[in-house]
Amino acid sequence: MNQDTVAMEDINLLVRRHQGFATRRGFMQFGLGGFAALAVSSSGIRQALAETTVKMMGWQGYDEPFYVGDYIKNNDIVADMTYIGSIEDILIKLMAGGLGDYGLVMPNWAYIPSFVESEVLQPVDVSRLTNYQNIIPYFRDHPALIYNDKQWGVPFTWGGLPMMYTPSEVEKPTSWMDCFNPAYKGRIAMHHDPLGIMEIWANVVTGKRAQSTMITHAELKETIDVLIDMKRNYARAFFMSIGEAIDAFSRGEVVISAIGWEPMKLWCNEKGGAQIDYVYPDEGTLGFFDEACIPVDAPDIDVVYGLLDHLISVDGQVPVGDAIFQGVVVADAVPKLSDAARDLYPYDDIQGFSDKAIMFPFPPTEADGEHATYDDWLEEYERLLKA
Repeated sequence: MNQDTVAMEDINLLVRRHQGFATRRGFMQFGLGGFAALAVSSSGIRQALAETTVKMMGWQGYDEPFYVGDYIKNNDIVADMTYIGSIEDILIKLMAGGLGDYGLVMPNWAYIPSFVESEVLQPVDVSRLTNYQNIIPYFRDHPALIYNDKQWGVPFTWGGLPMMYTPSEVEKPTSWMDCFNPAYKGRIAMHHDPLGIMEIWANVVTGKRAQSTMITHAELKETIDVLIDMKRNYARAFFMSIGEAIDAFSRGEVVISAIGWEPMKLWCNEKGGAQIDYVYPDEGTLGFFDEACIPVDAPDIDVVYGLLDHLISVDGQVPVGDAIFQGVVVADAVPKLSDAARDLYPYDDIQGFSDKAIMFPFPPTEADGEHATYDDWLEEYERLLKA
């Protein structure tokens, strides 16, 4: 793809989709401020002189593995991270002239087909990665890694979106529909995460599990109607960041959530107020893993592969668990994690986790006359925000 000939309307469409789109990884201390982070680079924070600079894009904290130990120092590398506020930030920037500039990008697995179809990624040659075989088999061999018969990224972190609750106030929930228990009316936490909350609740409403992103317009409307009912009649508030929801849990204002994320447990409990826990409800929830991918025309490709191999080494994985409280993909890294980080994820039962935390495919991007498209999902989400 010639970057100079990218249609401006294509970029404008991505920008329109991107506006107002926050996710769980807009870390709590940044709230909605994460949207301004598209142009923010970690190089302004971590100054160094080196022979090779590798530009990367990913969530705040995803550069931590490169600064633990002496890898980049010993290899004369500057890891220059541009922080994102949504996965679409990556695609927007690559399509708007970033190809040939960036060496690594870190999208969620579900976005890979759209990235590939936009011709911004090159396949990954895992034979060049000495640590690849050390990845936990569930992630190393996951079929979602392959698209159009090629592998486009390497998994390096994972997690789910469980239900958060306060054990001192709530008996351990079993269903997402516990949010409609009259005993918790006015004490339900909802927060801004468009695909996350819609995918969870589309599954609850339709029962389609892995096919819950392939739903009709009527099913999508029904899902949003349920969420609007919750927002109007049961929720304490519709929080615009994870941090706001955590604060409300800590103060005891909310006791159960319509969406969550495992690290919320540690963040909330560190505040010293109400202590919370999480559960994967019987209907299932959203599971995810994020990948490190190499853009088209990435410079210094040998250095890029070295960084990628370090990311999935034991030394590279430990800060994924300890610094950003996400799941690690290398089994040998698990014993080296802090107790709190290790206990946050079911490392002893990855298969059980995968049965409950569903890897929902991305909603269709093109209309087929039957299923609601990604744009339809975002339009319905706007209806929820305005309700």
